[in-house]
Amino acid sequence: MHRKFIGLLLIMLIIIIGLSSFLLSNSNYFDRTSNLKGINVDVNVAEITNNSSNRSNYHIITVGNTTDELDKFTNFEGKIDDNGIKVTLNTEKLSSEGKTIDLIVKINNTGNYSIDNIILTWQYTNKSVGSINPGEVKTFNTTTRIPTTNEFRADFGPEANVSNPYFIGSFEAKYLLNKGIFIAASNSVEIPLR
Repeated sequence: MHRKFIGLLLIMLIIIIGLSSFLLSNSNYFDRTSNLKGINVDVNVAEITNNSSNRSNYHIITVGNTTDELDKFTNFEGKIDDNGIKVTLNTEKLSSEGKTIDLIVKINNTGNYSIDNIILTWQYTNKSVGSINPGEVKTFNTTTRIPTTNEFRADFGPEANVSNPYFIGSFEAKYLLNKGIFIAASNSVEIPLR
């Protein structure tokens, strides 16, 4: 139990350091090397349209339509901030060490005003989202790899272990509304490992 707690603390420390580094730097927020993929979902007609601005490294997400495929993902509702912006993080319900997993992030504007200059951040990845009108939802897909115990020990010492469940911290959406800057955070997730 003590080892799991230390492992979880190390992961949280890495996330905090990465986020602090991002917030304190004046780096270019438009990191075009990230593997985030963007689509725009028109909620009224359930039509998926490309929102990639012709950048070859962003693609439309295709999510299967069978119950089995949809059941492999968690179904968290996310958090709504004071301006009506909801950021949701979902991922696979079960995984294992050494596996690359899909992360699905949705930004839903349930408020009454458009939000602009949206930057979606997670760990060392930043994605410019543009603007989202009231009632609009934008969905993004990225991946992360769960390290093996050997990889984890190589980085953190011979007693370190990958936490089970594996913790993934929240995504943040930084946005502009009425000349004010706000940050809405998603839920975090814990994935049981086999």
